[in-house]
Amino acid sequence: MKKLIIPIILLLFTLLAAISHAGQIRAYVAEFKVSGGEQPADTAQLLKELLSSRLSGDSILVVDSASEADILVSGRYTLAGGQFSLDSVAREKGGKVIARDFVEGENQGELLRGVGRLAARLAAQITANGGNGPVLPKTADRQASPGSRESGALPLESTATQGVPGWRSQRLSGNYRGIARVSRLPGGERELILAGSHGIKLFRQGKELRQVAEVSFRPDEDVLGVESADLDGDGRPEAYVTIFNGDALVSQVWGVKGDSLVRLAERLPYYFRTIAMEDGSERLHAQEMSLKSDFFGGVREVSLNNGSYVLTNTLKLPKGANIYNFSRFRDSEGRLLFLLLDEDGHLRVIGEDGNELWQSRERYGGSELFFKRVDLSDTKFGSDQFRWIFLQQRIFVSGDGTILIPQNSGAWNTGRSRSFDSNRMIALRWNGSALEKSWQSKERDNYLADYFYDRTSGEMVTLEIVKREGMFDKGASVVSVTRAH
Repeated sequence: MKKLIIPIILLLFTLLAAISHAGQIRAYVAEFKVSGGEQPADTAQLLKELLSSRLSGDSILVVDSASEADILVSGRYTLAGGQFSLDSVAREKGGKVIARDFVEGENQGELLRGVGRLAARLAAQITANGGNGPVLPKTADRQASPGSRESGALPLESTATQGVPGWRSQRLSGNYRGIARVSRLPGGERELILAGSHGIKLFRQGKELRQVAEVSFRPDEDVLGVESADLDGDGRPEAYVTIFNGDALVSQVWGVKGDSLVRLAERLPYYFRTIAMEDGSERLHAQEMSLKSDFFGGVREVSLNNGSYVLTNTLKLPKGANIYNFSRFRDSEGRLLFLLLDEDGHLRVIGEDGNELWQSRERYGGSELFFKRVDLSDTKFGSDQFRWIFLQQRIFVSGDGTILIPQNSGAWNTGRSRSFDSNRMIALRWNGSALEKSWQSKERDNYLADYFYDRTSGEMVTLEIVKREGMFDKGASVVSVTRAH
């Protein structure tokens, strides 16, 4: 009898342990990716262990191998200028994201507390979703209106992570900062303008991306972006290049004539931006700069009248809006609402009366593109005499009210600079009280510099930096075409 007691007790302990873990979500935490600065060799493993110990609790059981897990947790640690950023994503084994969050700190002394905050946030999201995938609104029940693509509607389905792999260019030498479509040629080739820091290039997309023409600007002329619009009505959009020379805007307009780029106008004192708003159409807008104000006057539509560029139809915008950080959409009852992407990446919805209706917890956009202006108004001895102006990512609004916006992840505030190393595209819809995710692309381990949505083909065309420019290296970029359905 005594011989049976010990095996029975061991069996009971085993059953009790199994019962206690039955309701838990099993998570495997991988080693962190580490970038920036000199780090101890065991940093990646140490961060894994720290997050594992803090993530483990009543609802989540951290296991030792991926094969045992229900979800897989990955993380990235970025250090720059003494500040750090911790980013982490939890996915089901099928790849569906069920939790995503980040924390930032001013110094290494905040790292342990940061790991704890990150673990708590992830645990809350994982538990809320039950390990069964993110709670995302479905859009499959919406009926697509006839001709919705022509009206700017996005053909998005109800899957949480989408993006059908399409075409990807070869590596292009250099870090490009802007992309704009020109036209589709009769043979099916797509013409694209890519903007570098001091010039633009015309490419044609076939099996590969083939350079056709190139224009270089003066060394002091810094390109801030490129847009396209067919204002002369010849069926082939012109390229509107925003250029800053250190003192003022000296923008230019270029046309495509055969295999050449031809300058149509120069020294224009405008920022240019093509903005897609509530009716699904995209129109070219402009804004000026003054001696003291980085964005001066209203945002106005650009038109061509007898060979001269004219600004008309000044938009009424909420406080804090400029040509780079806003768009508009209508809710289900036809009310006009504004989207505003603030300098910290929080997306805000504002009513016509100026009242804020909603603000995102997550950060969206994320741009490394900036220019500097002399600022002597509040300069102290030894401080930076320049103010840094970061230009926001595009917000695309379709005719059916879907909002498309990129989300770069990385270090938002590292001194005066920013550094992003992964991206995804997000589609949002207004539910009457908040913006909800209806779609997201797969995450890519590159910084997304610019993009546009091609309504005629239902494709996203993105420009990414795959290798950063260095002292002895020009870096590399790629252009990708992904079907959104």
